[in-house]
Amino acid sequence: MPNMNKADIIHLSTLARMEITAAEVPALLEDISAVVAYISTITEVVGDSTRVTTHESVNNVFRSDVVTIPSGTYTKDLLAEAPMTERDFLVVKKILDTD
Repeated sequence: MPNMNKADIIHLSTLARMEITAAEVPALLEDISAVVAYISTITEVVGDSTRVTTHESVNNVFRSDVVTIPSGTYTKDLLAEAPMTERDFLVVKKILDTD
């Protein structure tokens, strides 16, 4: 694996749409080089013994969107079980402060 240089870090930051300063480049170069070295070590240990896992036989598992129960069929029963309601809505405790 080739070593990374400052130009590689600047190019990588451009691809990632990150603005970095010249002062940040050495630290990023050190960090990213360490990550690349770690991945290289893993690749050396694992080698070609790892089986590629692809899912060539995956089919679309979604069903067609068909209404099977008319809207409002269970509304009255569900609202009857709720502790507090207002018209056809559940009343719940406020948990977000919007002030």
